Amino acid sequence: MLATAVQWQLIERNPCDRVSPPKQSSKKYTPKHFTLEQAESFLNALEMEYVTEYKAHSRIDDTGKKYNVGTYTETRSIPTQFKVFFNIAIFGGLRKCEVLALTWDDIDFTNNTVNINKDTVYTNKEVITKDPKNVTSNRTIKLPRSVIDLVKRYKVEQAEYRLSIGTSG
Repeated sequence: MLATAVQWQLIERNPCDRVSPPKQSSKKYTPKHFTLEQAESFLNALEMEYVTEYKAHSRIDDTGKKYNVGTYTETRSIPTQFKVFFNIAIFGGLRKCEVLALTWDDIDFTNNTVNINKDTVYTNKEVITKDPKNVTSNRTIKLPRSVIDLVKRYKVEQAEYRLSIGTSG
């Protein structure tokens, strides 16, 4: 536009000719992702049990009476919900916002696919689920049978939990 203004003699000189372009970064962008070995190690770690040790401490019961608890340990495992999250993210190549936006309607248990059609973002202290930025972000991803089986197991666990607290649907 300014070059045309000079050509038409509307302005004497193009002010942009005196501007130096920003220097290019010498750093090469490298995406952050697991190697195959790291992914295998991470997924295997999700299946391992872990031990939490609690030191001796005092507590107060429901009546307000103080009592002491000795040192003890608990063996736990990673909840299925987290296993599902990470397996879908790794095997589907999904972003965190895409996995968080998934609903049961997005999972096709017959064809082993997941329909990616929305994002979930945290903004201004609220969670918003919205359409993705790009139309090309809408896609259907095929997942391994083992991941779909894990998702099915989580769906059953969720239904059992909902029944236990008196919520259906």
